[in-house]
Order: sequence, then C-alpha cells, then structure tokens
Amino acid sequence: MKNLIPKRITLIEYISLLAFATFSCERVNNETLQENNNGELAIFTFSNGNTLQLIESDEEGDPVILAIESGSNKNIELIDFDSNSILDIYLKLTPDDSPLPKIIADISEDNDHLNHRSVVKDFDAALKFSVEKIPETLKMKNNTKANFCDDIPESYNHCFNRKKSKVSNITSSSRCKVMKNYTSVFKESYNEGKYMEVRHRYRKASGGWATHVKGKYKVYPGKWKRLSIPGKMKRYRRAARSGVNAITGLGTEYVYWKGYTDFRN
Repeated sequence: MKNLIPKRITLIEYISLLAFATFSCERVNNETLQENNNGELAIFTFSNGNTLQLIESDEEGDPVILAIESGSNKNIELIDFDSNSILDIYLKLTPDDSPLPKIIADISEDNDHLNHRSVVKDFDAALKFSVEKIPETLKMKNNTKANFCDDIPESYNHCFNRKKSKVSNITSSSRCKVMKNYTSVFKESYNEGKYMEVRHRYRKASGGWATHVKGKYKVYPGKWKRLSIPGKMKRYRRAARSGVNAITGLGTEYVYWKGYTDFRN
C-alpha cells in the first residue's frame, strides 16, 4: 500500500469519491510555491520537506510539463527523469483511485495501461499529495553529495561546484528536447541579503527567445531547486541565473551557488 494521502481535490465529480478520505492539515510551503500558482497540476510534499510541482505549460502551442523540485540543502534528493516519464512518476506517487490530469496522459507515449484511472481535463486547483518518501525506483542515484559535480554523468553540459557570480547564462549548442537545471544557494549569501532568480527559455521558430513564465523562480540561501523540462520538440534552450538584492529587488548581485545545466534528447 502506498504511504500517501491526497490532501485536496476540488473537482466536483470527485467529491463523493473522496468523502470518506482522511485529509491532512499539513500546509505546503508558501515560499516554495509563491511564484507558480497558475497552471499547477499536482503538488507533492515529502516528509523531509522537499516538494515536487507538476505545472502545465506550452512551447508555441506544444504542450509540456514543467517539473520543479525544491528543498533544503540538507535534504538533496532528486527524481530520475531520465529513466522515468512524467506519467510513470505521477502514477508511482499517487493512490490508484486518484484522478489523472489529461495533459499528462496526452503527452505520454505509453498510456494504454490507464484504464483504471479517471482522466480529468479541468482542475479548480492543483491536486495535493503528502508522500512519505521518493520510491527507490524513482530516486536519482547521483547528485546527492555536497560535491555532486564529481559524480554527475559525463553527458551533463555544465556543472559548477562552487561559484560566486552575478549572472550565469547557458545556451544549448544544438536543438534538444530536454533541459534540467539545478541551482543551490549557499548560506553565506544570506548575510548579504540576496537570492538567485532562475529563468528558462526556448528559441521560437521566428528566432526570438520565449521565457517559460511558470518556470521562473527564486532560490533563497540554504535552498535548492531543480526544473526539468522533458519536451516533445527539439529546440535551442537557455538557462539564466541572476543574483538579486532581496531589499531592492535589483539584479547584478554576487551570490554563492552551485548547480548544473543539462541539455539532451
């Protein structure tokens, strides 16, 4: 039996189904979710405080799912998006009687085994689940050490073990479907009253760059976040990090951070 409980489902057609469920009073960290309160499909909160958000977005009309993982630098546990699809991850983290967002079913190549799941198109709010821990079959084996840059696969494009910088812009050298971008801000940046703002872009057919508005977020000292975009189309992609003064809101501030950016197909 899976050790998780749906926290809130606002769909009218599921009120009767969940009438006898036990709901958790645990709240999701507002700092984690404050930048992405539109288009959220599901929010998973793990017992160690880490979260996973699945957010619906698009790239020039092509639907994509943005997966944003968040947590404390003391709890770095990541999901393996190379070996598991968004559909696999959702099914393994949710009870069998939980509804499945239609967008996840639509973008999945292998969805013939979903007869037992109720597929729902429209949500009043994100589905929220409390999960004990990431199942071992979903857990990423690398990137759990403080010096994870020594452990990441050779295919990863850029990795910074420790860097003090104002701005970091990394662009893929060729068109690719997938982008993963991990950022962790060191505690000493807190004394300087700063955080890091992270943005993710893709190049449009017209040649200009578009920003995933729902994939723009802040990483505060002592915290980490990773965005994974398992896209459907090959595009040039870019990850941008900027140090920001927390008081003035202005960029071009030095921040101590580590992280990596990965582009692949």
